[in-house]
Amino acid sequence: MRTWTSMCFRKRISKIGKAFLTTTLLGSALCGFLSTPASAGPPLSVTPVVKHRPAYGDIQTNWGYGPAENAYNALIEQAIAENWTDQENPLDPMMFKALIAVESAFKTNAYSRTGCAGLVQLSPDTAKRFGLSLSPVDERLIPEKAIPVGVKVLAEKQMVVLQPDNYYGILLGQPEKKLSYGTTVHQHYQTAGTPTGDNLLHLGFASYNGGGGTVMRAMAKAVEMGKNPLDWNALVGSGPADSPLYQACVLVYKGGAHGKYREMADYPRKIYSLMNKR
Repeated sequence: MRTWTSMCFRKRISKIGKAFLTTTLLGSALCGFLSTPASAGPPLSVTPVVKHRPAYGDIQTNWGYGPAENAYNALIEQAIAENWTDQENPLDPMMFKALIAVESAFKTNAYSRTGCAGLVQLSPDTAKRFGLSLSPVDERLIPEKAIPVGVKVLAEKQMVVLQPDNYYGILLGQPEKKLSYGTTVHQHYQTAGTPTGDNLLHLGFASYNGGGGTVMRAMAKAVEMGKNPLDWNALVGSGPADSPLYQACVLVYKGGAHGKYREMADYPRKIYSLMNKR
């Protein structure tokens, strides 16, 4: 993961400190908040599982997005083959394709009101951290550049879920720094094990949408409330009143917590629904 973060970024961020990290990660997470409308009704308390996973390599779809929907299939597969290093938890290319559909509807020039752009809706800070240029050409709008970075970002989010006590180590190369909520989740893993399968996917996708720190806070809240932090449905709850995720959104998003809670709750379901629609 360190190879994805330049040495100059790590030096700069260590000087600026925790405040910049919080601002950067919140800005990245807000991209999804404003580029994807919140659900009109309450979030579903039960997220679906994929009924049938097609063989990897077979990612032709008819989801209704037009010709662009299948224009990047080969690029998606190549990006995953070259950039997804977690062999114990492989990423189905169809899953990442569904993420692109939810993020941008396969529009290369998609922009959010907070400045995220491209097929995988990268914020300016995230794009630069992973080596993309914004000027004179915005490389977030170039699929060959943006899709591999999107895979790397999702891999980073999943690594945060699997190694919550190494949050700063993963993002900044500073493993000696710890977060209290990451430590809480790590301690829970010692007895319950780490998330796997659909649980891991739900947590990883939610982290892509709302930030790994938000998901870690929600998982720590779940531990405090006696809920299973590995179960995405337990984090979402039946509504804000009993939701660890909502409490985490209040801490991170303040006045925008309600909308972000609904969006994050719905985000994995949208991806899984497309998978099952195929």
